[in-house]
Formats: sequence, structure tokens, C-alpha cells
Amino acid sequence: SGEVTAAWDRKYEELKAFQKKHGHCSPYPPAVDALIKWVARQRQRKMGKATPALSKDEIDRLDELSFNWDATGNDENWEDMLQKMLAYNEKHRDKKERDNFHENYTLRRWVGTQRRICKTGMLRKDRQLKLEAVGFSFSADRTKLCKRGISFWQEQYNKLCEFRQEHGHCLVPAYGRWTDNTL
Repeated sequence: SGEVTAAWDRKYEELKAFQKKHGHCSPYPPAVDALIKWVARQRQRKMGKATPALSKDEIDRLDELSFNWDATGNDENWEDMLQKMLAYNEKHRDKKERDNFHENYTLRRWVGTQRRICKTGMLRKDRQLKLEAVGFSFSADRTKLCKRGISFWQEQYNKLCEFRQEHGHCLVPAYGRWTDNTL
């Protein structure tokens, strides 16, 4: 329908502007969450995991932007994030601090993505071997992530109580994602 096509065209133009500014088509926070979700949906539509399937014209237009159809990221970006993780680990030698990645949202998301795609068997073997070689932990033990000796769940619960006290409700906005993996 014309309305769906117009909405797709608007998101395409938004992605095109992002690509022009950043040189790639993989938006990440603090980019607009809607664009991040739209990009993920285009990948799903191409793989047949969402409907409607992408048209040849839509695929061609995204290809013109050098759209990365591999959600696990291109090699250059992946290697860059691996180096950032190693630098972070060097700075934070204490394992509890190191595994937290609290001060770096993008790195925390990347680490979580590596764990998730490994669990589903989608992590490329060469990447898995590189991560294993540097001692990457493929599972996050939330009980060890706490700085003050309380569980991760309890820490997040305390934050929720503070939020409720301040705002009078528990409807925490999704942006910022401090509630990820809390329960």
C-alpha cells in the first residue's frame, strides 16, 4: 500500500542520512531506537523471518547504501570492538568491574551480543576462537557483577524503587536500558 511504502521511504531516507554521516548502516545508541529497530526488521524481512518480504527494489536501494545484511557486524567494526573490550579489561583489572561494562553502553551491548549469538550457534568460528583466546566469558554470572556485594537483581530492584519514589510509578522508559536483563 502507498502508506506502507511512504513510511518505508521515510525510514530509508533517515538511514541514508545516518550512513552519509557515519559511513555505515549499523545505527547504535544513542541513535534513535526506531531506526535501530527498522534496520533489524529489514534484515529479518530479507531472511523471511518477518513479513512482508523485502522487494527487489528495497533490497537494491539498501545495497546502494552498502547495507550490512550480517547483523553480527563487519570485520572492521568487530575487531574495533574487540580492541575496545581488551582496553577496557586492561583498565579494569578487577574482574567484577571488568565484566560490568557499566560506563560503556555500546561495549556492554556488543559483549551481550557476542554471548547471545554464541549461544544460538551464530557466532563465526574465527570470532569465537579470538574471544576464547583472550579469555572472554561467554556467560555473565550476574551474582559476580555487583560492586557492593549485593546481587545484580537486587541492585536493579533498588534502582527501580528509587525511580518509583521519584516518579510515583514503575514505567521506566526503555531508552538507556538500565533495566536490561534484570529479572
